[in-house]
Amino acid sequence: MKPWLTKTISRKIGSLVALALFSILLIMAVSTTFFGKISQIASLADVGNSYRIFYYQSMSAYQDYITTGEDSALTRFKEANALMRKKDGAIVKLHDLLAQGNSVEQAVEKYSKDVPNIDPVTTTAAAQLINNLKGNERLSRLVEVSAKGRDHSLRFSSLVDQYSRSGSNTEKEQIQKEIQIIAPELEHLAEQIITIFKEISQYLIGYVKTLFYILAAAIMLLLGLASFFIIRSITLPLKKTVDFVEEMAKGNLTLSLNIKNQDELGMMALAMNTMTHSLSAMIMDMKSGIIRLGDSSNGLFGISDQLSTLAGQTADKSDRVSGSAETMNRNMASMAAAMEESATNINLVSTSSNEMNSTIDEIAKNAENARGVSSEAVTQVKTASKNMMELDNATRKIGQITEIITGISEQTNLLALNATIEAARAGEAGKGFGVVANEIKDLANQTANATDDIKQQISDVQTNAKTTISEILGISKIIETIDEIVAAIATAVEEQSAVTREISGNIAQIAKGVSEVNTTVTQSSVTVTEITGEIEEVSGSSTQVASNSRLVKEKAEDLSGLSIQLQKMIEKFIVN
Repeated sequence: MKPWLTKTISRKIGSLVALALFSILLIMAVSTTFFGKISQIASLADVGNSYRIFYYQSMSAYQDYITTGEDSALTRFKEANALMRKKDGAIVKLHDLLAQGNSVEQAVEKYSKDVPNIDPVTTTAAAQLINNLKGNERLSRLVEVSAKGRDHSLRFSSLVDQYSRSGSNTEKEQIQKEIQIIAPELEHLAEQIITIFKEISQYLIGYVKTLFYILAAAIMLLLGLASFFIIRSITLPLKKTVDFVEEMAKGNLTLSLNIKNQDELGMMALAMNTMTHSLSAMIMDMKSGIIRLGDSSNGLFGISDQLSTLAGQTADKSDRVSGSAETMNRNMASMAAAMEESATNINLVSTSSNEMNSTIDEIAKNAENARGVSSEAVTQVKTASKNMMELDNATRKIGQITEIITGISEQTNLLALNATIEAARAGEAGKGFGVVANEIKDLANQTANATDDIKQQISDVQTNAKTTISEILGISKIIETIDEIVAAIATAVEEQSAVTREISGNIAQIAKGVSEVNTTVTQSSVTVTEITGEIEEVSGSSTQVASNSRLVKEKAEDLSGLSIQLQKMIEKFIVN
């Protein structure tokens, strides 16, 4: 990881400012050093000019002395000459000390011990200059010329001293001739020293300029590179972020912002990527939910149609069952009347048999009546048997109808369960359909319960009808036996008496059975009435189911339109 990518923006800007301040301080420090170099250059110029001045002062004092002979002129000559020797000697001596490995401070200290009363600032500057010029041919020339100048100055001083002590004019003339030879050379050496000092000054000035330009260029390059990388580390992520946000504004959520910075921009990129991923996941969930919502609305639409159709079929079948139940109710009433009539006739037979028990004679007399009564009883028993068969057939039809109702209620219950599941899938938008589906389910359960009650009651009626038919068949056989007995009364009166007693007991049982049948028929009639009422409730429930189905259909259409609208909105987004 690049170090500037791990810094915050404020630290990056602070680093750039700190670098600029450091560059300023560095320039100030180098400028101070350069000013020291410039002071060295100035000291060089001062040394060269002062050396020439001392030469001219010494020559002027010498001319005054040989002209006037005054001691003051000689003193002035000696002072100027000594200063020249000090300048020449200082350069040579300092060069020798530094060549021996001494530092600038050590060389100045040792020189000051040998030559007292020196200027420490000028001497230190000269030592630093000589030390900086090590290996430079200008320094070699300067040392060489300074050494010659020192030797000529000593020779010049020695000749003037001999001239002052000589008493012979010839000797003085000879000394003057030598001085006239040395003086031009000494002047030439002074000019050479000044020229060398100028060359050294120009060299130092060029050196200082070059160093300053290099330093300035390096600082500018460093500041430029630092500014470039810092600004680039800020502007490039910002540009990427702007492009990323523009794509997001267009609905494209498939991109990812790739910024490696660990500053505020990197944190912003991480937050933007997290937001994009969350939005993408949410949009995909919304798409799935909208698809399920559309499927659920289509499913509810089909279920509502099926519920409407089944509700109509249920209403039709319940109407048919209601009609059949009313017919069965009328048949039961007819059968009840026949049972009452049979009971009356059986009572008459019982009375007749009792009378036959009281008197055998009356049996013969009433045999014909008994035969007629028995024939009539046979007819009525057949009628009752026929009616009971019709009752059994009617109950079978009712059972078939109740099976149809049970199937319808089970299918309705299944459709209501499917509607409940689809409503649960639809979430908040399907709560209304869930309530309607629960109401349909409750109605289907009520219909199933009522149908089960009807089936149970019809099963009881069928059982009682079968029992009644069996008993009526028994009655028919007994009456036929009575008829045969009545026919044989004339020939078997004694036997008839026993038979009559037996008949009397059987008739009592028959009367009891007929009474039970009559009660059962009455109960069956009440049950059929209840069936009719329950079937009317089923018809009303079917009507309510049809109304709720239409409501479900309307809601399903609304849901379908809503899902289409949401699908168009979601299609504007591009996700993975």
